[in-house]
Amino acid sequence: MRFITLTRFAIAALAFPAAAQTVTCDTDARGTESLTTLFDSPRPLLLPGSYTGRLSSSFLSLNTDPEGDGPREVAISPDGQTALVVNMGITAISGGTLSFIDIPTRTVTGSVNLGQLPVHVAVSPNGQYAVVPNVFTHDVTIVDLASRTVLHTVPVTGTQPFRAAVTPDSQFAVVSITNDAVNSAFSVIDLATGVEVRTIPSAGQGSIGGYATPEFAMSGPLFTQFAITPDGARIVLPYSATVGSAVKIYSIATGVETASIPVPASGRSIDISPDGTRAIIGHEGSTAATRVISVIDLTSDTLLVSHPVASMLGSQVIRITPDNTHAVAAISNNVIFVDLASGVTDATISTGTVGDIEILGNFAFVSNFNSSVINWTTRTLTASLTLAACVETAVTPVGNRVVALNSRFREDAHFYTIGGPNTADGFVATGPAPEGDCTKMLGITPDGNTLIACNTISRNVSIVDLNSSAVRAVVNTGDRVSGVNTTADSRYAVVANSDQSTVTIIDLTTDAAVSTLPIATRPWHVAMSPTGPTAAVLTVAGTDMIHWINVNGAASSVIGTTVAGQTGNILAYTYAETSGIAFNPSGTILAVCRSFDDQLRLIDASTRTVIADVTVGDFPIWVSFTPDGTLAYVSNAFSNTVSVVSINGASSTTIATITGFNSPLFPVIDAAGQYVYINNQGTNPRISVISTATNTTVANVLLSGGNPRDIALSGDGSKLFAAGADAAGGRFYVLSAAGPATAVEDSIALSGSPFDLAVAPGRPLIAVSQPLPDGVDLVSLAPPCDPDVNCDGAVNGFDVEATEQAVNGDFSNFCQASADLNGDGAENGFDIETEEQRVNGAPC
Repeated sequence: MRFITLTRFAIAALAFPAAAQTVTCDTDARGTESLTTLFDSPRPLLLPGSYTGRLSSSFLSLNTDPEGDGPREVAISPDGQTALVVNMGITAISGGTLSFIDIPTRTVTGSVNLGQLPVHVAVSPNGQYAVVPNVFTHDVTIVDLASRTVLHTVPVTGTQPFRAAVTPDSQFAVVSITNDAVNSAFSVIDLATGVEVRTIPSAGQGSIGGYATPEFAMSGPLFTQFAITPDGARIVLPYSATVGSAVKIYSIATGVETASIPVPASGRSIDISPDGTRAIIGHEGSTAATRVISVIDLTSDTLLVSHPVASMLGSQVIRITPDNTHAVAAISNNVIFVDLASGVTDATISTGTVGDIEILGNFAFVSNFNSSVINWTTRTLTASLTLAACVETAVTPVGNRVVALNSRFREDAHFYTIGGPNTADGFVATGPAPEGDCTKMLGITPDGNTLIACNTISRNVSIVDLNSSAVRAVVNTGDRVSGVNTTADSRYAVVANSDQSTVTIIDLTTDAAVSTLPIATRPWHVAMSPTGPTAAVLTVAGTDMIHWINVNGAASSVIGTTVAGQTGNILAYTYAETSGIAFNPSGTILAVCRSFDDQLRLIDASTRTVIADVTVGDFPIWVSFTPDGTLAYVSNAFSNTVSVVSINGASSTTIATITGFNSPLFPVIDAAGQYVYINNQGTNPRISVISTATNTTVANVLLSGGNPRDIALSGDGSKLFAAGADAAGGRFYVLSAAGPATAVEDSIALSGSPFDLAVAPGRPLIAVSQPLPDGVDLVSLAPPCDPDVNCDGAVNGFDVEATEQAVNGDFSNFCQASADLNGDGAENGFDIETEEQRVNGAPC
C-alpha cells in the first residue's frame, strides 16, 4: 500500500480563519494522516453552520448517550485512581461530556454533560473539583468529583473560554478568555461559590490553529498556553505576534500586569520549574531568530537567554527537568535535551512524532504510536511502548501510571506503567459502550430490509431494521471497519476490519458474528460475486492482494489469493478514498484499480489468475462495467480523465480517454449501457454525463454549491441520487437520469457532510452515512403520509374517490403532489388500495 496526500482539507468540525503559518503531518503508523495547521497569532474560533433543516430525511444516531466523541484533554485525580477525559462532542449538534475512567480496571465508570465544545480540564490539588471551559457556551463547568455532579455552571465575562488552571490552594480557577483574540482576558473563579471574582485584561489569546484527520472526520482546535507559578500568585503568558511578542506576567490577586518581557515571536509552549524560579518558552518559528528556547528568570522577571536550536521545535510542548538544568523539547521525530545554562543540545533521542511530554519521577514519557520512556537524569531511552498513536498525556505518581489520548485516529484512552516494569497496559473507548463512531461504509441487503453501517473507529457495525428505522444490534468486528457487502440471499454480511487484518462474517438472521477470518494485511473493499457466495476482498498493505472467500456462515473460508498490484489511499476526496474493485455483471472478471501503477488489472474469477493489465490514466481510483460487460469505465484521479477499456481477455485495451474532469470518482452506468454518470470532487464539483456511444461528455450538472461525494441510480434507473457537502453541512439530491437532459429535481438538507450512499432495493429509501454526526440519514422518497388527500379536513371515502380520480388523470379534488401513494413509482389501482387502507386506519 502507498498513501498520497493532497493539501486540501476535506473536512473540519471547526472553522478556522485563513492565513495559516505552517502545515505539518503525522501518521498512525498505518498510513492514516493527521494534519496540523498553525497561525502566526491567536484567533477566535468560528462556529460552523448548524446541522438543521432535514426536510423529509431523518437522522438515525448510531451512538448511545452519554457519548465520548472527540476526546480532547485528560487529567488524573490526585489519588491516581481516576482519569478525567474531556470529550468535545459533535460541534453544532451536541454538548460535550466529561468521562470518568477507573485507571486500575480501564473502565468507564461515569459521565457528566458539559457545554458546547469543552476543550480542557483542570483538577484541583485537593481532589475536590474538576474545571472545564466550554468554548461556544461561554461558560465554565465546575464538577464535584466526590458526587460526580455539576456543582456550578459559571458564565464568564467575555467569549470563548478555553484553558483552565487551578491555584495550588484549590481555591480559584484561572481560565483563558479569547474575546477577539486581541483584547483577551483571564477569568478568576471562586471554586466553592462558583462566582467569577475577577477578570484580568490580557494580551491576545485564543486558537493558534487546529488538527484534522480527514479519513476519520476528526478535528479540533489548538490554543495558546499559560501557566500559574507554584506559589499561586501569578499567571505567565507567552504572547506571540508579528510585532511585540512578549512574556506577560499578571497578578492573580490584583489583576495587574506586573511584567512584559520582550521575547522572539512564535512562543507556543511554556513550563515553569517546580521551585518557581524559571519559566521556559518554546518558540516554534521557522527562522533562526524564532527557533529558540527562552529562559525567563521569575525572581527578577527578566529574559536570561534565548538559546538557538538547530531544528524547528514543534508539538506545542516543552518541559523543564525537575533539577532545573535542561529543557526537554520536541523536534521532528525526536526530543532534544537542551542545557539551560550553556544552550548545548546534550541529547537527541529518536521518538517518532511527539504527541506530548510528561515527567514522572526520573522519567519523561513521550506519547506516540511507539511511546518512549526516557530517563531524564541520564538522557537515555529506557523503553519503547507500542500501542497506538496518542497525544494528550497525564501522569500520576500513584503506581507510576500514564494515561494518553488517541484523539487523532480513534476515540480511546491508553494506559501505561513506567519506571519499574515499563508496559503498555491497554486501552478503552472514552465513552461508555456501545459507541457507533465515524459511520462510513454502508451495505443494504438485496431484500431491502437490513442496513449494515460500518462504524470505522468504534470497531463495530450497527445493524438497522429498515422497516422500523431502528438499530436492532451492534456487532463488534475489529479495528478500523473499512468495507462491507452482503450475500445475494440477504443471509450474511461480510465486513473488512482493516487494522485488525480480519474479515468478519455476520449471520443476519441472528445478528451474530459467526466467523472471523485472518486476512493479511489490511483488508479494505469487499466485492460480492453476482453469481455465487464468493467475496473478493482487497488488502492494501504489504503485498496488496485479492483474497477470495467462500461465504458460508461459520464454515466460511479463504479459498485463494491473487496479487492485486499497487493499491492505496488518497486524500483528494472528502474523507479520502481507496483503490476500487468491481466484478463484471456475469461475475467472471474482477477488475482492480492498480492506482500507483496506473493500470487496471483484470482477474479471472474462476481461476483467480491475472488476465491482463491495461494501462489507463494517472492514479485510477474506481471502475464500473457496462451491463453487457464489454466495456469498463475507469476514473483517474490525478490526470482528471476517464479511461474506456475494451474487455477482450488478454487483448483488453484502452480505446478512449475522456478529458475535462476534476477529481472524478464513481462511474455509474445505466441499465441500458447508454450513459455513464460520474461525480467530480475537485475545485469544480459537479456530475458529468458521458455518452457510451461517442465516449464524450454530454452534460455537466452543478449542484448549487454542493460537492457530490457519492452517487447511485434508482432501481428503475430513472433517477440519479447524489449526496455531498455544501456550505450548510450536507445535502441529498435527486436528479433525472436523462443523459444529456439530466437535471436536479429536488434536494434535501442532511445532518452533515456525507460519505457513502446506499439505495434500498424495492423501496423508496436511501441511506446516507455521516462520519461526523456518527450515524445515517434515512431519506424517504415516498410522498407525505396524509390520508386527507382532498384537503377537506376529514379522512373518509371522499379521499378514496379523489385518489381514484387522480389515478385516472383528474387532480381537481386531489391536493397532494403525487398520487403514487405507495411509492412504487407508478400511479395505478394499487394507490387506490393504499388510500382505502389508510382511510380505514392502516399505518403508512
